[in-house]
Amino acid sequence: MSECFYYLLSKIDYEEGLKLQRAAFQKVSSGDVGNILLLLEHNPVITLGRRGKKENLLVEESFLKEKGIGLYNVERGG
Repeated sequence: MSECFYYLLSKIDYEEGLKLQRAAFQKVSSGDVGNILLLLEHNPVITLGRRGKKENLLVEESFLKEKGIGLYNVERGG
């Protein structure tokens, strides 16, 4: 059975979680470690994929900011 490193994290910012995921991916891809499991929760966000546009939102950005909801462009589709 291969080894798995797990990290139980508190609620963190979306961008910080994404950085951790990317770093974990690099470590596993390079063979530095066998497996990594990140257990975390991030603050509420809306993500816009490659084709997503702010014009597609049904509420104003100011409303999202007021409610503490982050808005992020991401590299994935969908």
